[in-house]
Order: sequence, then structure tokens, then C-alpha cells
Amino acid sequence: MKRRTNPTTTKSNSTFLKREEITDLVREEVSRTVLPAVRRLSIERTEIFSGPIPPPTACREYEGVLPGFTERAVAMAERAQDSDIQSRLRADRYTLIWRLTSILLAFLIAVIVVGGGIALLFFDKNIAGYSVLIGGVAGIIVAMRTGQNPKREQDGGEQPATRP
Repeated sequence: MKRRTNPTTTKSNSTFLKREEITDLVREEVSRTVLPAVRRLSIERTEIFSGPIPPPTACREYEGVLPGFTERAVAMAERAQDSDIQSRLRADRYTLIWRLTSILLAFLIAVIVVGGGIALLFFDKNIAGYSVLIGGVAGIIVAMRTGQNPKREQDGGEQPATRP
């Protein structure tokens, strides 16, 4: 009895080929149709490693050439990490000081403008008083709205929070 060679047929109307038989059929078909130069199999192995310390195989090779290399490389990576942590903490501290100072100065300017408007109203300078008071409050509102704009944060180097 001859077996069917069409692997796309359904279970109900055919018998299935075994894995070895399929491999033999493919090998025969390839050997008949594909040129020998194209049939050669090329295997390429690529290793990519990223980090401050070389991969273990490279560390073993370096240890053979330069004893104590791995300990020095690990110590160097630890020092670099400590330095990075310290610089980030310093940058965060300066950013906090900058923001607090900015808020304090904005508050002082707002108090001076609103206080000046109220003082002008108190001394019967109604037009100037209302102008300074309304202009100052409008300026504060605009400044607060602009401070919440994500485009402004991008220009300043900070990334806005992304929403899913």
C-alpha cells in the first residue's frame, strides 16, 4: 500500500507520515531541485553582551592573561555605580531646591502684586488698583496654567508622564 505524500490532508481520509519519512521526502526534493552551493548550511553565532563587566567566559580568559582582572573589574563597576547614585542624588537635591525657590519667588511676587492692588484701592486709586489687582490675578492664573502644560516640561528637559 502506497502512502500519501500530501501532509495537508485531513486525519479522517489519510494516514499521516512519520517525522523521519517527511524528513527523507524533503531531503530528496531539495537534493533534486536546489543547487549544491546553495544547499550548504551556514551557521552563525552572535553573542551580544552589555554591561560594565564582561561575560563569564571572557572573564575566565582575562583571568588567564591577567590574574585579578575580575575582582578589579567588579570593584570598578561598583565605584561607577556609587558615583552614578551620588550624582543622581545631587541632581535631585538641586532640582528640589530650584523648584522650592521658584515657588517661593512666585508667591512673593503674587503677594506684592495683590497687595499693591489692594493698597491702590485703599488710597482711592480705583482704576489703577483694579487694573493691578485683576492683571496680577490673571497673570498668576496664566502662569499656573502654563506650568501644568506638558509641552513646557518637554522643552525644559523633563519628560511628561505618559498615560496608557
